[in-house]
Amino acid sequence: MANNKSRVQKPSTGLSFENKTAMLVRALNSDLGGKMKGNRKIVDARELLILVKRFQELEKTMGDSSIVLFWREADGEIEYSDEVLVKFRAVNRLLRRFTATPSVMPDFMGDLDPASRGWHFSWGRTGGREQPFIEVGFALNIVEIASAGKISSLKQCASCRKWLFARFPHQRFCSDNCKEAFHRSNEADKKRRRDWARENYRVRKALDLGKSTSREGK
Repeated sequence: MANNKSRVQKPSTGLSFENKTAMLVRALNSDLGGKMKGNRKIVDARELLILVKRFQELEKTMGDSSIVLFWREADGEIEYSDEVLVKFRAVNRLLRRFTATPSVMPDFMGDLDPASRGWHFSWGRTGGREQPFIEVGFALNIVEIASAGKISSLKQCASCRKWLFARFPHQRFCSDNCKEAFHRSNEADKKRRRDWARENYRVRKALDLGKSTSREGK
């Protein structure tokens, strides 16, 4: 007897943290091309960039141990640091712009792959067709990255100025090509190479002179 199978589509398990950061970086760099029907933008990077910077400012403030977060007055009332509250308010003002409506979306609208037959839960930005549709998802990704304590990993490449998600705190470049190009053109690196070449020449000359003197003394 035939085995009956449910035709109900199971929702996808969602993107991994690594995939989310990769997609966010593409959005920040305006690398997500195309528009939806009716000439509606898919994403506008400007507000996302501001949100990243506001979260970075918040993280810096909360990580500064010299800032007193709150204190108790003589009458017992608790007062909170204005410096801290200002950072939270700046983030919340931006987040309030991302009003959204729940919806389910076919996977092929995200990856443009006709083999993607599944669907996923999503938040579409409200406000009519003038609002980029999928920005809310990227805003939520930024919140997730910030809550994981990794918002400072979003930085601009020191060479091409494109955004990247740094795997290590000291990472400054988005690619090996950018790293090489920066060191070839950077004045400090040029000076360091010149100084090294002069010092290397001096040492070699001294060694050669020492060998020559040694031979003459035999």
